Amino acid sequence: MQSHVSNQKNLNKSFKTANRFISYRPRSELEIREKLLTKFPSSLVQKTIDLLKSQNKINDSLFAKFWVHKYTNSSYRSSSFIKAELIKKGLDPDIIHGAIEQIDDEHLAFLSARKAIKNFHPDNYQSFTNKIPNTLNYRGFDYSLSCKIAEELWREKPETIA
Repeated sequence: MQSHVSNQKNLNKSFKTANRFISYRPRSELEIREKLLTKFPSSLVQKTIDLLKSQNKINDSLFAKFWVHKYTNSSYRSSSFIKAELIKKGLDPDIIHGAIEQIDDEHLAFLSARKAIKNFHPDNYQSFTNKIPNTLNYRGFDYSLSCKIAEELWREKPETIA
């Protein structure tokens, strides 16, 4: 009887730890598992994961959608960047593919470049066509796409760039 009570206390403690971790932002199953394994035995971690799944507090598909939304609506990252992030988070390849298949890299690169232009003054062609691709490459966009976007923006009228 004592062992059962102790096991239940440990499960509750593990569950509370996981809930606290999830409260900051959505997490993948792997992130939660790794966090719990630092404090609890693997058998208890698995029970906690199962309990969280039964309550729909762990859902890698929803997590992938959250991650895509995060990186396509403000910081404008490429689909390859997002894919690499989701792989690191331990998501299934099918879930990743489903989450990133609708991403339009060209549109995101264009938005990202427009945002980056605000941080420097496009005074000459050489400077402009170096800075834009470097910025976009840092965000995971393909070099050829980055150069194409820089060329398109350079051809626009200066008042529409800034």
